[in-house]
Amino acid sequence: METTLIILAGGKSTRMGFDKGLLKVKGKYIIQDLIDKLSNNFTNTLISANNKEYEIFKSPIISDKIKDLGPIGGIVSCLEKSKTDLNVFISCDSPHVNLETLNKLILSSVESNA
Repeated sequence: METTLIILAGGKSTRMGFDKGLLKVKGKYIIQDLIDKLSNNFTNTLISANNKEYEIFKSPIISDKIKDLGPIGGIVSCLEKSKTDLNVFISCDSPHVNLETLNKLILSSVESNA
């Protein structure tokens, strides 16, 4: 089943002062850690971001088509660009994502025709 991984990294960073996805932990960007852990298990990977700095990663960057809608703006823009019927959304600041759990969710979605 072809599935696109979409990493949401389009926040305004008002509380942190910089993009959370560009935070380094043990010398590695947290978004890079997600890409490394998950992207090989998906057909495509898209990054929802409005910051050109995310271009250092090898995945396509999708900016919000409609600004100031919060995460929904990124979700809508990425769904329009996705080439698969199944899409998994992950926040860029979720370093402890479990691939087995994601696979169970995807399988459940397919089996229930959700």
